[in-house]
Amino acid sequence: SLGITVVYVTHDQTEAMTLADEIALMKDGVIVQRDTPRKLYNYPNDVFGGWFLGNPGMNFVEYPVNGTPELAEPLFAKPVRFQNSGNNQRVSVGIRPEYVRVHLEDAPNAVRGKLQRKAVAVGGQYLLIIQFGEQIIKAKVAPEIGVRASENVWVECPLDAITLFGEDGTKIETELVTI
Repeated sequence: SLGITVVYVTHDQTEAMTLADEIALMKDGVIVQRDTPRKLYNYPNDVFGGWFLGNPGMNFVEYPVNGTPELAEPLFAKPVRFQNSGNNQRVSVGIRPEYVRVHLEDAPNAVRGKLQRKAVAVGGQYLLIIQFGEQIIKAKVAPEIGVRASENVWVECPLDAITLFGEDGTKIETELVTI
């Protein structure tokens, strides 16, 4: 509104996301991504951006890629195929906690997990810590789900909410397709 450019440096991501029209996200003194706060949050170019922005940051689950680029358990009930353009030997699936869908009963495309912990988060949402074998993910859910969640929950990770990262930590531009 003043017609001037202001450069503001902060380590407080909430402050940056609230005040900025544009953010230059830096790691080790190098700008890794520059965009609007919403685009940085929703479309991180690398694992660092996914982890750093958000409270909590993005969930990451590593998968080995052996020949056919497919993902399955622990996050997916049915195999999911992707284009492995970089010939990665392993990939990381990233999903924000608020995009993880939690069901209290078995549901199509959902996998069973064990609720480890739950806490009330900002705005009355619940933060659930869910374990699948040795993997743990976080989910932010509405109070109606959080209050009723008990030992067993069923988790669905919508493909349109997934970001796939290569072994170098950078985003893989690909489409995920259920087989």
